[in-house]
Amino acid sequence: MAIIRNIGRPALRVAPGLSVDWSHWPETVEITEPPHNRVARTVAAVGRLMAKGNAPMPWVGSCFLAGPGLVLAASFAVSSVTEGAGTSVAFQAGKQLSVQFADGSAKDVARVLFLHPFFRVALLELADGDGLPEPLSIASTSPENLGGRDVAVVSCAGTDSRNAPDVVAKIFGEGLDEFFFVQPGKVLGLGTFSGGGAPGLLHDCSTVGGSSGGPLIELASGDVLGLHTSGLAGANNYAEPLWELARDPVVWDFDIFFRPAARPPWLDAWGTPVVPDVPQPSPGPAAGTWTVKQLPPLDFSNATVQLLLRTLFTAFSSTEVAMSIALDAGVTRGTVDDQGSAEVVWRRILDKASTKGVLGTLVQRVHDDPENRGIAPILAPML
Repeated sequence: MAIIRNIGRPALRVAPGLSVDWSHWPETVEITEPPHNRVARTVAAVGRLMAKGNAPMPWVGSCFLAGPGLVLAASFAVSSVTEGAGTSVAFQAGKQLSVQFADGSAKDVARVLFLHPFFRVALLELADGDGLPEPLSIASTSPENLGGRDVAVVSCAGTDSRNAPDVVAKIFGEGLDEFFFVQPGKVLGLGTFSGGGAPGLLHDCSTVGGSSGGPLIELASGDVLGLHTSGLAGANNYAEPLWELARDPVVWDFDIFFRPAARPPWLDAWGTPVVPDVPQPSPGPAAGTWTVKQLPPLDFSNATVQLLLRTLFTAFSSTEVAMSIALDAGVTRGTVDDQGSAEVVWRRILDKASTKGVLGTLVQRVHDDPENRGIAPILAPML
């Protein structure tokens, strides 16, 4: 959290009734009409993330509504009161979170849906989704010519010793812990923060402690481009580029308001086979009726067996991984030659597993592994 420019980057307080004093808006940051409605909608959807129980601090950052009863926040703020990782996260004993919105209303957090393993983003589900403001729309694609775009961070704020007290007081005023702020600025470009490997959306909006988790909105469209997380005084602030998060298939399982929708609609075509409207050949052996329960020997001329072989050697091209899967399923060590291409080795593994009577076990285990969800629909009809 950092103040990048001492002049021209104000923090506008949100007054009761969610009104903003526009008289201090910087001339260098353009805002198209009608600005007030767009920013007001954003303010209404932003909250202060409150820690409950024996937490070390009464509040840990900002957050915003990103879907029906769903809230996005900075993962490091959420992890201060939770344990676990990924999609397996629980609150620490005696600790809890709630969200206090800018209008004074509050909602408890029911659970943490994920702490992203790469981006510093967490998704929370509220216990009660009634009476909430409209969630914000999040850009699922990167805008062209990012550098110089007019943006604003909308967040709460807190006392921060990392910035000079006189500069903080000049920009945010006194008693900043009690208010929400609209902090206008510009996108500086794409990069990384402090030499890290994660992609970053760099901006110069003024931020302090507590700003983390606030949305970085594009003023022209009102869409959320990023989730503010950190900064380096006098250099740049850093937001997680949420269009990159939208590319993660795991995130598609949650009803986050990405616009346009992050999940490509054509993916459904995999579950809807297209039958050509042409004369069909006379019936022969029914391809596709084969299952792993069929007795050996394995017929590699069968279309479904060929599909199984092709799926496995494509998904697991490492022969070492292939042999590990075979051993776990019950294929005896040393009974399969592991020399040759992945296709050749997998052909031997399937033949041996069929003969030994463990082919069903092998395919079932591959199907059930959550990491293999991409090929599970292909394997399911074979079980």
